[in-house]
Amino acid sequence: ENGQADLVKPVRYIKQKADTLYHMYNKTHSVDQVLSLSHNVVYRGWKNKLKEDKFSNIIENHNKNKLGFGGRFITTFSYNGKGINLNEFEIRLMCAVICDGYIENKNTKRCAVNIKKQRKKERLEWILKNLGLEYVKKESVEEGYHVYKFYAPRTDKAFDSWWYNCSKEQLEIISSEILFWDGAIDKIGRRTFSTTVKETADFIQFVFSSCGYRSTISVHDRRGEYHKGGNK
Repeated sequence: ENGQADLVKPVRYIKQKADTLYHMYNKTHSVDQVLSLSHNVVYRGWKNKLKEDKFSNIIENHNKNKLGFGGRFITTFSYNGKGINLNEFEIRLMCAVICDGYIENKNTKRCAVNIKKQRKKERLEWILKNLGLEYVKKESVEEGYHVYKFYAPRTDKAFDSWWYNCSKEQLEIISSEILFWDGAIDKIGRRTFSTTVKETADFIQFVFSSCGYRSTISVHDRRGEYHKGGNK
């Protein structure tokens, strides 16, 4: 009722036979579900009241009404985990490490970040200075690049299940930081984030959904395409 979501272990799994499954989606794929007629569907109805109905009834109402189904599906939520043992700038640094870094030594957590864009260099130095971390900056063999070496808080190279423990405040930090590294904001304010790691894509969608931003995942299969390397 209050929009709060929690991650819990299911009490049981319900598995029933169905002759037909229906793919329900809108143009932006912010709603994208595959349902049977017996599925229970939760949505916002008249005066924003929370309602639950069988999908068979929703189809019937959609076909009867001139304007189709009038309910609104819930695409965002509020989530607050128990919190992780990283401070604000350690979280910001891990966003940089996961997106643009590589771990040289897992035992010592020694990390290297090789970047070209000036805005990324300035951002990384700002984070490192706020943490009071010593770092080494050297020119890379690639023109325009610099390599930064430092000791990272963790050795993660993907946002795995541990990160779902983030508090609401920590999730908001990630949502504000992650776009500096593998993201962008276009002229009309749309935010995009790119990764080749599905685990990371799922978590970043979770982050923005829990911060009130409707978010979707799309796949760009670029296998076989020519890639002009060297740009980050």
